[in-house]
Amino acid sequence: MMSGEMLPVLKLVKYAGLVLFAAGAALTFLGEGLRLRQRAAYVVAAPGYMATWGGGMVMVGMYNHALFSGWIVVTFLLMTAVMNAVMWSAAAEGRRSAALAAVSTLALVGCVGLMVFRPF
Repeated sequence: MMSGEMLPVLKLVKYAGLVLFAAGAALTFLGEGLRLRQRAAYVVAAPGYMATWGGGMVMVGMYNHALFSGWIVVTFLLMTAVMNAVMWSAAAEGRRSAALAAVSTLALVGCVGLMVFRPF
């Protein structure tokens, strides 16, 4: 069991990871040039995704939340879908679209809402 003193550090890891993930996703969808978009996906978005989930899972244990709470499962599914969209878009030229970027943005906003409000 970790001490409560670690909670601010875990929150920093989780939310910094979320910012990295969102920034990497945005650059993947909006950046010019395949190499830049691949770096954004592989070097920024992917580590951000891992930091978000790593920090989040440790926080779940500290708060004694059920691992399969609805908000955790839905957030995981949404973030994983966005991660797949980011990786797919970065894999080859001509794979990004405004619609995919818009849906991914809405999904990320939904994830933040679920993490903050934990409605179910």
